[in-house]
Amino acid sequence: MGESEDSRLRAELERLRIDYANLLDVLTAERAHAEAHVALLTGDPYPRWIARHTVRPAELERRRRIALALPYRPVFSLLMDTAGAAHDELRAALAALATQAYDAWQLCATVLANDSATRALLEEYAAADPRVVPVVVEAAGPATALAAALSRATGEFAGVVDADGLLPAHALAEFALELNLHPDADVLYGDSDSIDRNDYRHDPHFKPAWSPDTLLSRDYIGRLALMRRSLMEAAGGFRIYFEGSHEWDLLLRVTERTDRVLRVPDVLYHVRSPRAPEAAMDVAMLTTTIARRGEPGTVEATAHPGTYAVRYALREPARATLIVPTRDAAADVDTCLRSVFSRSTYRDFDVLLVDNGSTDPGALALFERWSREEPRVRVVRDDSPFNFSRLNNAAAKLTGADYLIFLNNDTEVIAPDWMERLLEQAQRPSIGAAGALLLYPDDTVQHGGVVIGLGGCADHSHKHFRSGDPGYFGALAGVTNYSAVTAACLAIRRELFEAVGGFDEQFAVAYNDVDLCLRLLASGKRNVFVPGARLYHFESKSRGVDVDGSRAKRFRDEMRLLQERWRIGVIDDPYYNPNLTLAKENFAIDA
Repeated sequence: MGESEDSRLRAELERLRIDYANLLDVLTAERAHAEAHVALLTGDPYPRWIARHTVRPAELERRRRIALALPYRPVFSLLMDTAGAAHDELRAALAALATQAYDAWQLCATVLANDSATRALLEEYAAADPRVVPVVVEAAGPATALAAALSRATGEFAGVVDADGLLPAHALAEFALELNLHPDADVLYGDSDSIDRNDYRHDPHFKPAWSPDTLLSRDYIGRLALMRRSLMEAAGGFRIYFEGSHEWDLLLRVTERTDRVLRVPDVLYHVRSPRAPEAAMDVAMLTTTIARRGEPGTVEATAHPGTYAVRYALREPARATLIVPTRDAAADVDTCLRSVFSRSTYRDFDVLLVDNGSTDPGALALFERWSREEPRVRVVRDDSPFNFSRLNNAAAKLTGADYLIFLNNDTEVIAPDWMERLLEQAQRPSIGAAGALLLYPDDTVQHGGVVIGLGGCADHSHKHFRSGDPGYFGALAGVTNYSAVTAACLAIRRELFEAVGGFDEQFAVAYNDVDLCLRLLASGKRNVFVPGARLYHFESKSRGVDVDGSRAKRFRDEMRLLQERWRIGVIDDPYYNPNLTLAKENFAIDA
C-alpha cells in the first residue's frame, strides 16, 4: 500500500470516527431532552439538570485528549470489595471504569478465595486490562478487604468504589484536571446521585466545600473521595474494629493531617446501594475521634439515620452574658426572660437588657421589676437612635464574661440545654460563631444557617421547613458549617468578638451578623449552625420590617455595602453548592 493510500485511509477512518461521535452526541442529546421533557411533566428538576450537564461523546473525546496532555498525571487507585456483588452490576461497574476519559488508574478489587465465579470474572477483565488487579482474600469483612486492596495500591491517590456503583466517563478526568490546577490538594471529592436497576438517576447530593464540623455530624462526602495514599497509610489505613464505619473513620483521620481538601462541584459518582448507617459503630467511632482530637464529649444519634449530635464537654464552667436589646415590647421581653430563666439548664449566665429609648410605662415597670427580682438581670439605658451593631458593641464592653450570647428580645427558649449546646461549640478554638435553630410560632424554620448569595445577598436556609424535618441531607439534624448564622441567637467567645472588632456599626440594622461571621471566616475561624439549640423567634415584631421610606433606603444601602465588601455574586459561598438555587431557601436544584 502506498503512502498516499495509507494517508487517505487514515483520514477516512478519522472522518468516520468523528461522524460516529457526532451521531452519539445527537442520540445522547435526544435522550437527555426527552428525560427533561418528562421532568417538566413530573416536576422533577434533576433530569433537566442532567440534560444541561451531560458530557456528550465528542466532548468526552476532547477531555480524553486533554487528559493525555496534562503535565501532572497522577495514578488513581480505586479500591473495591466485590463480596456479595451481583455479576451483572459488577460488570457494569467495570465497564464504566474502562470508559474513563482519564487512563491513569488502577483497580484493586478484592475477591473471596472461595468465590470462584467472581474470581474468574475479575481475572477475565485483568487479562484484557493489566490495570485491573484482583486481590484474593479469605472470608473477611469489608474493612479487612479494603485494607488488603490498599496494600496492593500503587497510585498516588486512592479511593473506594462500590462493586455496583458507576463512575461517569468524565469523573477521573475531572479529578485529574483539578489536581493540575491545585497540585497540593490531598483529598478530592465530588457530588453524587443514586441510580436504580434501570439506570434511572435520582436524589442528587450536591455537597458543600470542605466542612470539617459537618463531617463530624455525618459523612457528607461519601462517594467518591480520593485521598493521597501516603496520608491514608500514615493515618493507619482502614481499621477493622470500626467495621461499618471504617471509611468515614479513615477520612476523619486523614483530614486531621491536612486541610487541603478540594470539592469538585459535579456529579462524579452514581450510588446504587447506599451504605446503611450503623449507629452504634458510628457513635463509638465519633466518640473516639473527638477524644483523639483533645475535645472529648459524647455523641448522640439523631432521629435522622446517619446524622449524629457531637456534644463536647464544657472544659470548665464559664460565665456567659446574654445581651438583649429592646425598645418597649414588654410582653416580648417578659416571654423571653421567663423562658431563659425557667427553662435553661445552664446557670452560669447573666443578662444585659439594653433599653433603647423605651417610653411605655408598662415596659419600664417590667424592666425595673426584672432587675429588682432577678440579680442576674441588669438594665442598661441607651437613648441614642437605633443601631443594632452599636448597641451590642457598647453592651459587650460592659461585661467581663467569657462568652457573649446575642439574643433578640422576641425569642423564646424551647430546648432547655440550648445554652450548653451553643457554648460547647463556641469554646472550641476553631469556631467563630455558633447559631441556633429558630422556629416561627407555627413550628416551621425561620433560621437554619445563612447562605451567602441567597436572594441576591444573604438569607436564611431551610426557611419554612417543618420542625423535625432533617433538612437537606441532614443539615437540620446535625451541626453544620455555614458561612454565617443569625445574631438573633448567636454565641461567641468575648475575646474573639473583640479581636475582630465586634459588629461593624455601618450595618445599623441589616446584615451586621453576616458581616461579623464573614470576618470570622476571613480570620481563619469556622461558623456552625447548632440545630439542637432550639428557640422560637417572633421575627422583627418590635422593630417592624424594612419595606418603605427611610428604612427601605437604609436596608438597600446596607445590602449594597455587604455585596461590595464581600463580592457577593462574584464569589460563591463555599458552604453551598453552586448547582443549588439562589432564588429559594429550599436547596432546590438550579436546573
